[in-house]
Amino acid sequence: MKKKSQTLFAVFLLSITTACYSESNGSEHFNVKTTQVDEKTHIEIIHALANSGHIGAQYELGTMYSEGKGVKQDYIKAKDWYEKAALQGDMNSQVSLGVMYYYAEGIPQDYIKAKEWLEKAAAQDSAGSQAILGIMYYVGEGVQKDDGKAKEWFKKSCDNGYQVGCESFAKMNIHSK
Repeated sequence: MKKKSQTLFAVFLLSITTACYSESNGSEHFNVKTTQVDEKTHIEIIHALANSGHIGAQYELGTMYSEGKGVKQDYIKAKDWYEKAALQGDMNSQVSLGVMYYYAEGIPQDYIKAKEWLEKAAAQDSAGSQAILGIMYYVGEGVQKDDGKAKEWFKKSCDNGYQVGCESFAKMNIHSK
């Protein structure tokens, strides 16, 4: 009976929302476009999907809490939702966690955790993560300063089309001559 009501609820949710999924390096991105649904209902839908393990909804909820969109801003809840999706391999959530730890966005700064999450995202060709890793090695934040590794990360970032990575890679080449 409980399973049947959960199934009916899922059908109900799908009937009032359009979920747009797009694959990117094995990661799902999720946006709910509501049709005649108020913000409160929209948030309830996102919560229900996130609680059922939907990676995209977990990322979306993390972003909502991080930015205070539709909910009271709460960095701890943002971190928790990002982490649930990141542990399932979601690149965007891994980037978001890495950035939160790197810049101490509402949570204590932790370069080791930042590096861990950024490396996971970088392995999925996240150019932004690759650039931040380049900065970490260039400056020596949470890692031993290593211009060679910094240059490698900036090049990877550039190869993936990230302008900041290209500019940083070019500057390192000029300064190393």
